[in-house]
Amino acid sequence: MLESGNQHNPHLQQIQTYITRLPSLSTTTAKVLETCNNPEASPNNLNRVISLDLVLTGQVLKLINSSYYSLRHPVSSLTRAIIMLGINTVKNLVLSFAILQQMRNQRTFPALCVEDFWKGEF
Repeated sequence: MLESGNQHNPHLQQIQTYITRLPSLSTTTAKVLETCNNPEASPNNLNRVISLDLVLTGQVLKLINSSYYSLRHPVSSLTRAIIMLGINTVKNLVLSFAILQQMRNQRTFPALCVEDFWKGEF
């Protein structure tokens, strides 16, 4: 809820309206987050969930094989990639990817003007 002092700020009201209309995450993303948040989670458990989604599998392999990690040999095993990246990194990657996909599906982002955001005028 908006604080009483912010009720007259149209930008905050616009953001709150937009947030209530945000779509939910995909089933696969939700399962990945659930698996990652389980203290008993293992790379094999996470592999079983991610491997059902070829795009997510590709994103994980793309990250581990990126120049950021500068590996001598490419990684082609999803389980090995999860072990090398770590469960938290994979969780953050999957969540970031899901959010970016949702943003790309939106024609506009009415609650936030990107130019104003970067100018600090939000």
